Amino acid sequence: MLLMFTFFLIMKKFKVLFFFSYLLIVNLLIPCLTSEPENYHNIPNVPLESNSHLVRTHSNSDSFVIPTKFVDLTYDLLHHILHIFYNSINVERQEMIKGIKSILHLVHNFLNSRKEELSKCSIRLMTKFTSNELRRIHNKTPAEKGIEKDCLKEHMNYWSKIKFDYNNMIEKMHQQWQSGGKSKNKSSKWKKVKWEEWHNYFHKYLIREGKRSRLDFVCMMQNGCNYTNVKYHYEKIISLWDEDMKSMWTKWNSFLDNALKN
Repeated sequence: MLLMFTFFLIMKKFKVLFFFSYLLIVNLLIPCLTSEPENYHNIPNVPLESNSHLVRTHSNSDSFVIPTKFVDLTYDLLHHILHIFYNSINVERQEMIKGIKSILHLVHNFLNSRKEELSKCSIRLMTKFTSNELRRIHNKTPAEKGIEKDCLKEHMNYWSKIKFDYNNMIEKMHQQWQSGGKSKNKSSKWKKVKWEEWHNYFHKYLIREGKRSRLDFVCMMQNGCNYTNVKYHYEKIISLWDEDMKSMWTKWNSFLDNALKN
């Protein structure tokens, strides 16, 4: 109780920056601390584990924390199970919606195919999150579909800005790399190899950010956020992306200096 009370005090002070963390905890972490034997047979109820390798700080903000590896796996898992769901007959869909065992089985198969070994708690969280999303999609009313459509436009506007900024940054970095004074004496082959090294790193970052952003949207939909809430959310978190760009320019300059030294 003391932990939850402290969390909500912090949430009150940093309402915007903690918004996604709040959604993630409500949707994923709280179930790990509760007992639901009637709905989650064979899914162990264990204390929330501390896995430092699952957590990263978003940009330079100590307040906006997301579990990076967990986001990657959850996004890929959700995409995988939704593909199965949409390509199943009605009887199989009903089984996936009503029974947690079938989802748990799919989660285990997915993790085995990826050769991933997660804690029992993490598996439980992924299973519940995915199951919640299937039920939400299946049970959406026409009114809820309309709200989600409007909210999705805000999400796409946000992501369009990120892609535009990303392409603009890459273009400027490439121009600096090819014609900048620091690298003018380097061979074309060397420039190509080093540029691909940087570009791959930056592109992987963008892919991961896209997954995080999509799960962010899913969490808001699962929590029943209305259009006003979602619009306000994206208006505020765009500042986090602006901080990310500043951080990426710093990393680029560091990469450039280190590459020239080597």
